Amino acid sequence: MGSVARKDYKVEPAGAEAAEGMGILGRRTFGNDPMQRRIFPKDREHLTPRDEFKAWRTRSLGKRLMKEGNVTFKVVDPSDSTRIIGMAQWSRPYFFANPENDKRAAGEDETPACVDLEARNQLMEALDGARKETWRDDWNFWYLGTLAVDEDYRRQGIATLLMEWGIQQAEKDGLPLYLEATPMGALFYPSLGFEAIKVIPVMDGACDLTLMIKYPKKCE
Repeated sequence: MGSVARKDYKVEPAGAEAAEGMGILGRRTFGNDPMQRRIFPKDREHLTPRDEFKAWRTRSLGKRLMKEGNVTFKVVDPSDSTRIIGMAQWSRPYFFANPENDKRAAGEDETPACVDLEARNQLMEALDGARKETWRDDWNFWYLGTLAVDEDYRRQGIATLLMEWGIQQAEKDGLPLYLEATPMGALFYPSLGFEAIKVIPVMDGACDLTLMIKYPKKCE
């Protein structure tokens, strides 16, 4: 998993040590996302001290980074190596064959009071239903779990750079590549060859996710 350079940006593997920086990136990237606002509503923020919430988020991300079958990459600011400005997390084929892997690491730790569990469970139930209907019992595919780019660094090719590794792996294996896209992502991924399979309404219609697939070229 060597580094790939483009202009001043470099994609490099990320381990558990990157969890805190990725948590900050996630808040900057998805903080205003309708799903995130439902799961982490402002009227519940006072229920969990900020430091306690940050520690929980870092532990949860650390577990995901270390989970067998996940492969994560990051991009840092060339002028500040402590600032993560982009990340992508991939799951290898058969990752979801293990039922325990079909759960967010956040659910494996004591969930802080500021989290709306009903909203989070609604999201996961909608995803589980769409995945089972689509994947059935065929777990032989690559999966993109997260793609995030800091809002201050968008439109600089970082997202495309982060996508290259997973696309190359799926193509080399001759396997499809799946992801669930936010409305913004659903506009971006077709430029990389992804096709929409189905729209997944979540949280009582508060937001839609789009289940997408990229077929290997030899299967097109």
